[in-house]
Amino acid sequence: MPRLLVLAWLLTLVRLGCAAEAIDALAIERALLVLRHAAPLPGSDLAATAEQDQEDDLALFTGTQTAPPFRRIDRAALAYVRGGRRYPAVQFSCARQLIPEEDALVQALADPDPGIRLEALAVLVAARAGHSITRQWATLQELKSISGPAGWDAALALVDAPFGPSAIDARLAQALDGEPGGQEVECPDDLAWAVRAAGVIVRAESVPALARLSRQPSIDLSIAAELSLEEIPGPAADAALADCMMAWNYNAYVRAGNALLKRDPALVVARLGTAVAPEGCRYQQGLLLAQCDDARAVPLLCASVGRISLVDGTMFMHIARLARVDQRELVEDLPGHVRPAQRAEALRTVAEYRKLLGLR
Repeated sequence: MPRLLVLAWLLTLVRLGCAAEAIDALAIERALLVLRHAAPLPGSDLAATAEQDQEDDLALFTGTQTAPPFRRIDRAALAYVRGGRRYPAVQFSCARQLIPEEDALVQALADPDPGIRLEALAVLVAARAGHSITRQWATLQELKSISGPAGWDAALALVDAPFGPSAIDARLAQALDGEPGGQEVECPDDLAWAVRAAGVIVRAESVPALARLSRQPSIDLSIAAELSLEEIPGPAADAALADCMMAWNYNAYVRAGNALLKRDPALVVARLGTAVAPEGCRYQQGLLLAQCDDARAVPLLCASVGRISLVDGTMFMHIARLARVDQRELVEDLPGHVRPAQRAEALRTVAEYRKLLGLR
């Protein structure tokens, strides 16, 4: 074996050995306990250290704007697992309420100390904190490459278990067994986490379940399932995204349509070109078709631009560039059908349309 390879091999062994020696055995025990029980057991080290915690340790989990760095599992961490506030698995609104306790745990996933990373990972997985699931999965793979002391592999196996296909399938099947018709569906943390896990591990076999869940009348559930479908390649996932788009559930259908614009724009045109969307969704139907350069977007955009803000400038732009000669009346009637604040933009749109087509 070449000398350089031998040296590299020896350095790797030394590094792994040092990592094993550096990992606190109590960190592993605390991780095992929270993963197995999510509560301190009488007589355990975790129970003993919990009794020694000071009240200021709990500041990490009081919802303040900042939190001290996460160093180990304590009473506050257990409180988070048992019912602390969580970020939604997929952020929906523009406003984001800070949850410093979860931020501190996620930041700890990058700590140089593998024991701290394990403890933070154990808390996040035990809590089924879906917002950081991609980081959780990546951290798990990193920790698997480290040779740890007794209990290390057992702790990692417990972290890995809910990412397993059988665990994911069981949770998704449970959700579908109780699938109501047309009613708002609650999305508990463990369901959102399992839905996202299917995408994170790129489980193609979960596409049929994800497709149905993406069409549920629940924002949190539908957008979590939609994002997981985005992470799975292939025509089956494309078709599922198209079905999600056609379900018109706000705002999963918009996300699905935008994903398909990158994956299969022809499928967007095929499904939306002749579709009759709910009235409140027609402007988005028009925007999606416009991004495929389809002139069938023009009537949809002209009919709805007067009611829309924020993206109305984009709508006017697409009307001007896509409208055909036979759509002239729709375009030239715009100034009389929009809000007063939009009239100047509508007049510019008419002028641009005439210029592009050489009309007087």
